[in-house]
Amino acid sequence: MSEQHDHRDSVRINLPARMTYLPMVTETAARFGKMVGLSAEQIHKVLLSIEETVVNVIHHSLGDQAASATFEICFGISDPYGMSICIDDQGMPFDPNLLPAYDPKKAWRDTTVSGLGLKLVQGMMDHVEYCNLGLHGKRTLLVKYCDAPPAEPPQKDSSEAPATEDEAEIRPPVVEYTVRSLLPHEAIEVSRGAYKSHGYTFFDDVIYYPEKIRALNEQGLMVSAVAVTRRGEFMGHGALIIDGPEARSGSVDFVFVDPKYRHMNRLGSQIAEFLYKTAIQKDLVGLFCYSVTIHLFSQKMAVRSGLKPLALLLATSPATWNFKGISERVDQRISVVFSYQYLRKPQARTLYPPSRHGEEIRRLYGTVHAPHCFVEEAAPPPAEPTGDTVLRTRVVPVESSAEIYVCRPGADLADRIRHELRRLCVQGVASISLGLSLEDGTALRYTECFEDMGFFFAGVFPESPIGDALLLQYLNNVVLDYQQLHILPGETQTLLDYIRRCHPDVGL
Repeated sequence: MSEQHDHRDSVRINLPARMTYLPMVTETAARFGKMVGLSAEQIHKVLLSIEETVVNVIHHSLGDQAASATFEICFGISDPYGMSICIDDQGMPFDPNLLPAYDPKKAWRDTTVSGLGLKLVQGMMDHVEYCNLGLHGKRTLLVKYCDAPPAEPPQKDSSEAPATEDEAEIRPPVVEYTVRSLLPHEAIEVSRGAYKSHGYTFFDDVIYYPEKIRALNEQGLMVSAVAVTRRGEFMGHGALIIDGPEARSGSVDFVFVDPKYRHMNRLGSQIAEFLYKTAIQKDLVGLFCYSVTIHLFSQKMAVRSGLKPLALLLATSPATWNFKGISERVDQRISVVFSYQYLRKPQARTLYPPSRHGEEIRRLYGTVHAPHCFVEEAAPPPAEPTGDTVLRTRVVPVESSAEIYVCRPGADLADRIRHELRRLCVQGVASISLGLSLEDGTALRYTECFEDMGFFFAGVFPESPIGDALLLQYLNNVVLDYQQLHILPGETQTLLDYIRRCHPDVGL
């Protein structure tokens, strides 16, 4: 056929069927289009059409076999003159005659109507063709014509300065977008975006339930920020999680960017900035986040956002979690770095750290410039607890982890913690954190007792659900290789070294 490319002047690439390789495809396409002589607007249309087609190949044609499959893309010269793109895959057979025609009138009433992507590709390209190749799978052919081959550039005088990197670089097209609050009908796009970006690897599965996302946003327990194009296409998401109306701090969670927009480096940061401003408007004192230690990406994002590492919680999640685009092998349970940032200067208060950890606790608070006074030997000592102990225990079965907060210490506190620890261990909970108030003397009075039970230092949590808190942790028959933790140098490494020195050889 006349639209097929000229094999004498073509580029052929065979790629794994994973979205992480999409930028490689679009960069090659942009450079080839410029070589052919396409205008910047034409190249932009070609890139959008390729992205739409490749996404369809990976998610719909190859489907469940995409993880182990490959596809081939060939850029060439068409006849009449222009750029041709052949995309071959060995996915599910289909009948091109049955491809749905997009009906905008129906789509206005029913958002499930399909065919918009095909219509956009057909509108942006000069020729679009789908054909089956029998045992060789099927092919999608896209063609963009241009007026004439580009003239050969004149020879530069050797005395001229070489082209700058900016002049030579072909960058993906700039996409206009806005970051705003989530609209109720967009909750499904958030769940789909989470899957496209991370698969089913988010530790809290609420992100995969559109109805739960809508409900939490309506209740004010989650504030979702979304990035969308001018056409309303979903680009990315981030959420501010608020643990009830009395919460002093909020967590930044579920931050992800659609794979085809990951080249836009500022996108994630602008979502984070939106959440930061939202937290200030809600009069929160601080923000925190958790970063995994199987890679450095999320730790770097936390640092760039101004958060400081204040705790390191070991073995909080199972090794079976998989992360899209992360090749590191995980042979043990996954640990997380807890990072924190004050949104406004906190009220100065007196804290009572246990003397054994006093120096490290002061160092951690110093990194966030807290104005607190630290008293390791209370004079007069905090009052002896009376009455019944009140605990708040939260178990996350899918992670086999739990957290205990001492909301009010009583005379029976040691026995209550011993009983709760035993109960969780019998249930097979692998990782248990314990929060003790630094404000009322609980940490000063009981840390040594709980360390005798097998708990050890994890860090501090300013403005936690019980005020400023010391975090201890307990590992239930978990073997941990510290050498497998990927940790940023500097403050995080210093904290890890201290925790390692505190880690007992045996538990209960």
